[in-house]
Amino acid sequence: MARWQRVFGMVMMISLLVACAPQADNRELPTEIIIPTITPSNTPTPTITPSLTPTATVTPSITPTNTLTPTLTATPTATRTPTATPTNSLTPTPTHTATVTFTPTPLDPQIITFTADKTSVQNGQQIKLTWNTVADTAKIERIQVSDGIILESINVQTTGEATFTVNTSETRAIYRLVALRVGLETSLSVSIDVIPTCPANWVFAVPAGTPCAASAAQAASGIFQNFQNGYLFRIQLPTANKVCGVQLDRNLYSCSAFVAYTGTPPVTPPAGFQAPGSDFQDIFYNQLAIGGPWYNVIGWGTSLATTSSFNTQSDVNGALYIQLPTGVFRFDGQLTAGSMVRMQ
Repeated sequence: MARWQRVFGMVMMISLLVACAPQADNRELPTEIIIPTITPSNTPTPTITPSLTPTATVTPSITPTNTLTPTLTATPTATRTPTATPTNSLTPTPTHTATVTFTPTPLDPQIITFTADKTSVQNGQQIKLTWNTVADTAKIERIQVSDGIILESINVQTTGEATFTVNTSETRAIYRLVALRVGLETSLSVSIDVIPTCPANWVFAVPAGTPCAASAAQAASGIFQNFQNGYLFRIQLPTANKVCGVQLDRNLYSCSAFVAYTGTPPVTPPAGFQAPGSDFQDIFYNQLAIGGPWYNVIGWGTSLATTSSFNTQSDVNGALYIQLPTGVFRFDGQLTAGSMVRMQ
């Protein structure tokens, strides 16, 4: 509507301009015809002109709508499709399988096998040992069962076999294979039961594993007496005449040479108990047990001293076995002191 008003205003202005334009008139006008008041009628012209100039700017406002066409530049997004191809770079992951070839040789020595062809032999018979190791050097050791001492050591090939003669006074033979590499070692043992060929048979029922008897049994004269916490015995051997005391609370024994007692006993037994026999008086009153005088350590006699005969026998290692009224016990060969070991 405003547009048509502007158009109508322009038409009216043009009409006024045409009406006000000078006309060719040959008539002579009277001098008083000059109408000065007409000039003011042109004054509306300036007021209209400024209002028309902004209308020309209306048309440019339409043209910017064409700027939407650059949105077509979005089509280059299709170039993203090549980015999918880098995902194939993950396929090289199987190259990790190359680590499988990294199997470094272990530095530690290894014993693959170590065997004997027999598990039981007579003493003096042979056995064959077979072994397989991964090592720089190897050796075979013969071990003493009783204390673990190495009796023999032989250098051998890291893989091989060899024959050995079993020669021992013990009831088992132990052979140990030692493999060495870069300062390290490992070992494996095999055990062979040995059926002894002893110089003599035991008269006692000794436990399995006891060394062979060195000689036949011998009878020795002796005297025995029980006490409250132990006992005393005297034994007369071809090489010794000893009096021994046994402390049951400590499982210990100690012996000294027989000496006849002279003097007066410093203490007397309470009622119901017995004084030591004459063979035991010197050790009982004058000698010390572990912990004090024997009369304080083992107490008083619970029986009288009795004369007896003791069976004795030695093993090939020199230990002495004595059959006392309380059982068969092993003592050191010189009858000095030690721990009691009951054999039967």
